[in-house]
Amino acid sequence: MNIIQTHCFFCGSSKPETLVLPEKEQIEDKHQFVDYEPCEKCKEQMDNNYLFLEITKTPNHNKELFKDVYPTGRWFCVKPEYIDQVIKNKELYENNRQFMIDEETYDKMFMNMVNEDKNDTKN
Repeated sequence: MNIIQTHCFFCGSSKPETLVLPEKEQIEDKHQFVDYEPCEKCKEQMDNNYLFLEITKTPNHNKELFKDVYPTGRWFCVKPEYIDQVIKNKELYENNRQFMIDEETYDKMFMNMVNEDKNDTKN
């Protein structure tokens, strides 16, 4: 019997669930994620903020989210008081709190936020 400790895909912390697999199923990594359900800490952060999840159409080591859509493992949350600085069109975020974005968009958004934050700390 193989006992596997499950982990949060988003932060990597251990989740309370374990998985028991038959002995014949060989598992290389006994610490793995089995789904995209966030741990309680990540869920709270995502519920209270806007989630931006980077995705790709290129198969990788992660499981498919949807047909031919794979998460890269990179993500960030934006507090509600700052969302209008990230997305200018209010209609896009009025009824949505989760966004899937491609790698190029992720890099542009994330780098813009990092650069703005650096500029704020210099003042």
